[in-house]
Amino acid sequence: MRRRVAFAALLIGTLAVSGCVRSFPGDQKLPQDLFNAARQSERAPVGFRDDVRRKSCGQVTLDQGERIPADAVDCVDSAIGRLDAELAVVSFTIEGDPIVDFYRTSTGVPGVEVFTDGEFDRYGSTMWMHQDCPQTTSLTSLQGCLEI
Repeated sequence: MRRRVAFAALLIGTLAVSGCVRSFPGDQKLPQDLFNAARQSERAPVGFRDDVRRKSCGQVTLDQGERIPADAVDCVDSAIGRLDAELAVVSFTIEGDPIVDFYRTSTGVPGVEVFTDGEFDRYGSTMWMHQDCPQTTSLTSLQGCLEI
């Protein structure tokens, strides 16, 4: 019995150190729906909270090393300068913390806007970032990005 308790304690300690057991400041729990949590964040930049109705290019959750699926990239690429559209992507840091990116296009505006929610990245800035990439013609190669 002691061996089982010792093994369980060792396992929990190892998982906590590796980032598999999440604990956020103030006992904050990781939300079930990261996309919705980011969309409703009070810390989001003003430009993110516009009331523009956008075509959805989907919501994608990527595992380590995965790329955005081709159909989602094609959706954004075909919308650049022509449609108000958005692709939402959750990816994970090396430590396993989620980062939520929103790639947006706007009618008559060149390029892509990128809003990044880093609120759940325990080892990063925990801040939002906003970039404008006016020279971008494909989501696979963001060009001319400037932080706003």
